[in-house]
Amino acid sequence: MGVQDDKLEIDESKLPEVTHISVWAKLKIKILSLFGTWNSLPPKTKKKRLLFTLGALIVGIGVVVGVMVLAKKTVDNKSVDVSVEGQTDIKTLGDVEIPDPSEPKDEQAPLSGVMITKTQLEKIEKRRPLAVVIENHPDARPQSGLDQADVVFETLVEGGITRFVAIYHTNEPEVVGPVRSLRKYFLDMVGGFGDPVIMHIGFAESSNPDANAIGYLRLIGAKSLGFTNSAYWRVSDRIAPHNAYSSTKKLWELASAKGWTGFKDTDLWSFKERNKDYESVDNPTIRINWIGNDSTWNVKWQFDKSTGLYKRFHRDEPHKDAVTKKQLTASNIIVLYTSQAPADDGTARITVDANGNGKALVFRDGKVISGTWSKPNRTSQYHFKDKSDREIILNAGTTWIDLVPLNAQVTY
Repeated sequence: MGVQDDKLEIDESKLPEVTHISVWAKLKIKILSLFGTWNSLPPKTKKKRLLFTLGALIVGIGVVVGVMVLAKKTVDNKSVDVSVEGQTDIKTLGDVEIPDPSEPKDEQAPLSGVMITKTQLEKIEKRRPLAVVIENHPDARPQSGLDQADVVFETLVEGGITRFVAIYHTNEPEVVGPVRSLRKYFLDMVGGFGDPVIMHIGFAESSNPDANAIGYLRLIGAKSLGFTNSAYWRVSDRIAPHNAYSSTKKLWELASAKGWTGFKDTDLWSFKERNKDYESVDNPTIRINWIGNDSTWNVKWQFDKSTGLYKRFHRDEPHKDAVTKKQLTASNIIVLYTSQAPADDGTARITVDANGNGKALVFRDGKVISGTWSKPNRTSQYHFKDKSDREIILNAGTTWIDLVPLNAQVTY
């Protein structure tokens, strides 16, 4: 079972704009959505989808025959013209929900600030934020699902390699991964998002309490799905351990079965809409050098005046999603300077002080705001303030947070 994400042919983001869809269009969309990420899906799902597709084809043929007969009768009887176009006002296409286009988007998504409808807000508030550990080893690229996260944390793990913790709440990517193991400081990073559900495969076990992820996970009672075999599957065209994937929908279903539901009150950030005018841009390019030399994991963000978003690069190579093939973007880039040190437990692992306070750089709208970050403890949220001790308002959209060592080279 291999990953061939380039076969995804339908842009589901455009579907909410459709209000009336013909029988032909429904059949085409269903088939494309079924086979779009075929090779990334688990075997049981493949079997179900194959059976459903065969059924859909049979039904489709029946519909076509019926329409042809009806059309012929209409002509023969000189009756009112019958057309399949515009006759079906559907609300769903398979698992893709179609919001009512007349419903105003006057609510804010809690974690991204993006404007959504009241119906959408009511839906996502029934589930907890979901934090998924996604790796960044070259054998894991390109990753899947990072482009649909509300918040993405990036930090070093060992050997100069970085890893991501993507937080999902608003969107439901069908494939996320590759999923990798947990670090203690990942639990600190996401703790301010209302006791989220955690998805990981494996964990760091250490004699050093500051690096012992499994001990910390048990101590705080974290809501982990990392010990549930049905929470992930492996593909065959990537070598282990870089080949484990999951689905946000599946993970939320498993969480719901455990009673881990509802969006808990949390200390949310403040958001604004992105600027419309970018004539004055002071910092169009951001470069992050994690370990003080020319590394494979160096990052570049390039500001795009046409969208007001930052485009992500691995060094100078565009970082794209495996499914959508789109380059990863963010509305906000936040750099947090943190104390980091070797774990000294016989491994190459490190410790990261993800709680506390320190220097911060907040990039938005092509400009930088120098200030500070603070997070007193695990369950508190990160706060960002400027040099005048005022809260920094973030742009609506994805926020990408890089926890860098104190000696990291960040240029802009």
